[in-house]
Amino acid sequence: MDKKIIITGASSGLGLEYARELIKAGNEVYNVDIQKPKEELDYTFYKVDVRNYEAIQELATEIGEIDILINNAGINHLDYLENLEESDMRKVIETNVMGYYNVTKAFLPSLQRTKGTIVNTVSRSATTPMTASLPYNASKGAQLIMTEQMARELTKKNGITVFSISPNRLKGTGMTKYIDETVPKVRDWTKEYAEKYQKKNALVKEETDPNIIAKRLVDLLKDKHNFLSGCDLHFGI
Repeated sequence: MDKKIIITGASSGLGLEYARELIKAGNEVYNVDIQKPKEELDYTFYKVDVRNYEAIQELATEIGEIDILINNAGINHLDYLENLEESDMRKVIETNVMGYYNVTKAFLPSLQRTKGTIVNTVSRSATTPMTASLPYNASKGAQLIMTEQMARELTKKNGITVFSISPNRLKGTGMTKYIDETVPKVRDWTKEYAEKYQKKNALVKEETDPNIIAKRLVDLLKDKHNFLSGCDLHFGI
């Protein structure tokens, strides 16, 4: 492919799988994350908080031209509304929503010049909300409409392809581990009941392997596909 690609949140989880497969495909990858990578890959790591717009702007100037931006960095906070603090809500929204805005806005001039591609990692919870997860559900709903709005503004005017990927429950990620540990406490369930509940609600009765999604994304990015603009690609329901 030989593309220059920014991935936010590529130190672990789905972002790490994105990076691994895109590097294998011959791309120059940059990881923007607040955490150090869990494993060494042949990419450039920048420890930058996506909530810090000035820092992201400086990074965009330093990196220069890019072909693809993958907005992926995100966090979760599980609790019922009556227990949520303003700081809980604000941290999730600032990371998941303003983070996507900050990075896209900072790298937009470059993407306009290269007629590049923007991929937003969203979630099935954007349209099928999880219980006791108001901040996350709201942020994912915002990311979904942001994707559609970006496509509407940027495809015709600038030739930028914009689409999103919405996975269901992912296998082996830090966020899945957080959910597994927190849901029983919040809902007053046993871990065994929580596991049965998750399996019962999964269409194929198993979690989605992040590597499968990453490989499909590589396939999609091999060629420029403007018809993808505005699409949200579901992996599991």
